[in-house]
Amino acid sequence: MALLYEISGGDELTRLVLGEVRKVAPLLDYVHFFYMPGGSAKVRKDASVDSQGLFRTISNDFASKTEGTPDYADYALKIFGKTLKLDRAYEERGGDIPSELKRQLAAFGKTLGRNLNEYLITGDSTASPAQFNGLKKIVAALAASQTLTDTGTNGFQVTAGISDAAVSSQQKFKEMLQILIQSVESGAQLLVMNSRVWSRLSSFAASECDSTIDQFGRRITTYAGIPVVHAGFKFDGSEILPQTETKGTSTDCSSIYAFRSEEQAQLSLMTTRNALKVYPVVQNGNFFEQTVELQTDSQVLGVRPAAVLPGVRLA
Repeated sequence: MALLYEISGGDELTRLVLGEVRKVAPLLDYVHFFYMPGGSAKVRKDASVDSQGLFRTISNDFASKTEGTPDYADYALKIFGKTLKLDRAYEERGGDIPSELKRQLAAFGKTLGRNLNEYLITGDSTASPAQFNGLKKIVAALAASQTLTDTGTNGFQVTAGISDAAVSSQQKFKEMLQILIQSVESGAQLLVMNSRVWSRLSSFAASECDSTIDQFGRRITTYAGIPVVHAGFKFDGSEILPQTETKGTSTDCSSIYAFRSEEQAQLSLMTTRNALKVYPVVQNGNFFEQTVELQTDSQVLGVRPAAVLPGVRLA
């Protein structure tokens, strides 16, 4: 299995930028990539064989046979990144251009990471062919069974407090989460939700939640032993997974996503040989420029690699 930081180039600036990207894009520590030459590829995926097993008697064949036909996912790399530029006039004024570019790249890495984390959830190739698909689009394209209906027509309220009604809603919500986890083939590897839903869950399920601190000083949380990643915030401060989704007549809902990612299996991303890459500084007119790029595309290679629980309300 290969995570982005394991396959990206090993030069100093790439490591610098990638470290900053990882700090603000926690999904990258769970999404697996693979390298294949060329800008596109057909990768064999699990076939959905909708046929029941049969019984037969001795000396007789089965009443019918199921033909196995190879099925493929079509990858087409998308180019994500940006170019940082710095006026050459700073050099004439005695400025240390390499040092300043390095400092700017570190700050730029955080911006790039926030962008990437958002696209891993909300990317939509139908809205823009230049984008890869994120979790929302991926789950929507799966079988209807992967969008759970446990919250009902108008969503389900998870109530705070210790009243009988509140405890009942909390217990039902935990049951929904277990169903969501098991709706992913081999069990979910990760849960993705917004900060409000996680705050509510951790308040009444403290015995099932845990947290540790990683090498970046980030708090890594788990529920029932499964990592939970906060989807994060957009630049305007709003949640990437908002508490304003609509389900039926309710407009105060949110969704929880679960998925499993492996190298060339389940939910998997294709990339280039160097993955995320920082290119050398070039002079273009009045500016020194440096480009950071990641070429990647997401596809589903399993039958049930992800699922979503929509309609989660808080009261």
